[in-house]
Amino acid sequence: MAATRTIELRTEIPGPRSRAIVERSERAVASPLALTFPVVAESALGVTITDVDGNTLIDFAGGVGSLNVGHSHPDVVAAAQDANLAINQAKGYENEVIPRARAEAIELTESALAYRDAKIAESQGEAERFDALLVAYRAAPAVTRKRLYLETMEAVLPHVEKVIVEPGAASILPHLALGKASRGEP
Repeated sequence: MAATRTIELRTEIPGPRSRAIVERSERAVASPLALTFPVVAESALGVTITDVDGNTLIDFAGGVGSLNVGHSHPDVVAAAQDANLAINQAKGYENEVIPRARAEAIELTESALAYRDAKIAESQGEAERFDALLVAYRAAPAVTRKRLYLETMEAVLPHVEKVIVEPGAASILPHLALGKASRGEP
C-alpha cells in the first residue's frame, strides 16, 4: 500500500508569518468571532490547506461546504464561474440598456421643454394678437365686430361657398363672395 503524505510542516503552528498577521488583525480589525485555529491560509485544494508559512495541513476547521466537498471542487468552481458569467452578462446588458435609457430620457425631456416653450410663445403671441384686436375694437367697434364675424365664418366653414347678402337688398346681386373667387383662386 502506497502512503501519501498530506501533512507537511515547515514551521511550528502557527508559524511566524501567521502569528504576525493574526496579531496585526487583532489590533486593527474588529472581530465578533474568536479565531479558533490561528492559521492564515495562502491556498487550499481538496482537503488540504497551505498557510502563509508553507505548512500544508488537513482542513478540519473549514466551513460546512468545504468540509463536504473539499476546497476547489470542480463542480463548485464551475458553479462559481457560471455565476460570474451570469453577473458579467447582466452587467453587459446593464451597460447597454442604461445609457440608451438615459439618452431617451434626455431626449424626451428636451422635447417636452421645447413643446412647453412653443406653447408659451404661442400663448404670448395670441395674447399680443388679442391686445391688438382690443385696440382696433375700441377704435371702431362695428367694423371690428363685422371683421371678426367674417373671419370666424371663414375659419369655421372653409370649404363652403359663402355669400353675404346685405339686409334689405331686393335681389341677390349685391353680395360679397368670401370663397375662392374673392382670394383670386379658380
